[in-house]
Amino acid sequence: MIQSFSLISACSLLCMAVVQAEPAPQASVPAWLDASLAGKTTTLPADAPALSAAEVEAVQADLWQAYSASAKRAGWDKHLLPVPKTLEQLAAKGEKLELKGGQLKADGHVMPYVFMAKGEKPATGWPMFICLHGGGQHKVDTAHGWSVNSREWQAQMRLTRGVYQPAGLYFIPRMADDRLGRWWHKHNIDIFTRVIRDAVLFNDVDPNKIYIMGISQGGYGTCHLAPFMADQFAAAGSMAGGMMTVTENLRNLPFRSDIGENDTMYKRIKLAKKLHAAIDAHKAADSQGYVNQLAIQKGRGHGIDYQHSPAWLAQHTRQPYPKKIVWRCHEKAKVYRDSFYWLGLTQTPELGEFAITASADKTKNLITITAEEVIPPKEKGGVSIRKALQSSKIIVNLNDQLVDLDQVVTIMLNGKQVFKGKLPRSRNTMLKNLAQRGDPNYAFPAQVVVGP
Repeated sequence: MIQSFSLISACSLLCMAVVQAEPAPQASVPAWLDASLAGKTTTLPADAPALSAAEVEAVQADLWQAYSASAKRAGWDKHLLPVPKTLEQLAAKGEKLELKGGQLKADGHVMPYVFMAKGEKPATGWPMFICLHGGGQHKVDTAHGWSVNSREWQAQMRLTRGVYQPAGLYFIPRMADDRLGRWWHKHNIDIFTRVIRDAVLFNDVDPNKIYIMGISQGGYGTCHLAPFMADQFAAAGSMAGGMMTVTENLRNLPFRSDIGENDTMYKRIKLAKKLHAAIDAHKAADSQGYVNQLAIQKGRGHGIDYQHSPAWLAQHTRQPYPKKIVWRCHEKAKVYRDSFYWLGLTQTPELGEFAITASADKTKNLITITAEEVIPPKEKGGVSIRKALQSSKIIVNLNDQLVDLDQVVTIMLNGKQVFKGKLPRSRNTMLKNLAQRGDPNYAFPAQVVVGP
């Protein structure tokens, strides 16, 4: 728009043109998603009118389609191999199994992998099993130079073919760097996070039927990654790999250990018992959570029967909206997660951990949160310092499964009322959550930020 202002004097006529810049046009949903997926910060599109409860599901489906289309434009559909023919389809046609290998990269590391498929795909999409092989760390000249890791990777393929029974898509990765070993390095966490997102987007995987399991070193990896990424899995299983882990975060993630009674090396059987004793202690105080099973195989050592764990895992479906969350926000490979089920953080810990418990009571339309900072002692053997959370605000994401969004919602934090009011169901809130989480179940329509 151009507006002209004139100054008139007896001697002259001066015309001045002042140009006012037009406001930047609002981005469309596809344009905003394209920018967001490319890591660019842009203004959200003009929001649609507040949604009713009945409208949320359809809008969520539309946004998921838009997100999928944007991800395809970004080339994400090329990240993963497609779902292969199932073992049953190959057998019916008399075709030989020929595995096609792929590669995934993060932080300069390369993770080879294969997909194998079994059974029929359910209407909700494929269950997906992330299968971590045994082996570990070894001094070799190249990233994939240790024959033990290669042999254990191939063993997972054989087990998938003949021992693991549940129908599903089996993602079988090979450790990215034998010289580093371990499944819980940052590059592995980054890759597994992307695999889950891309498999849901393009391989028709059910986001509520994703499982992680592993053998020996892979069992240790499961113990590390399951509580760290608990909100992304339906269940987790450690086989022949007993160790302690962050048991608090397993409140809503069923966890099973299969181990031989004579598997005493590295105290595996002892640590497996200790792990499940800790989970059971949580369950004694919180009977609605902490589903777990310790299956000790008599007469067995480090080699066990591996068919039971995947069968048990497949019985479970993720509940993305648990009424209670216990979140020990802890560091793994110098990484903290900033979201967990329906909670998020504006800042992750700079030191130590956050201990957060949150409950949703729909009958009272009440969210109750306790949140502490846990600072480790300066000296070994000292006592951690615990204080009310000060260094981050808490993002509370809500939907009508957790509260009635047509009514006033109250949020209590550390005994104080920090919010009371109605929260509109917003398409833009759903859009923002979807872009951040990459999970259709976490496209929450309402959000409020509370805290210091």
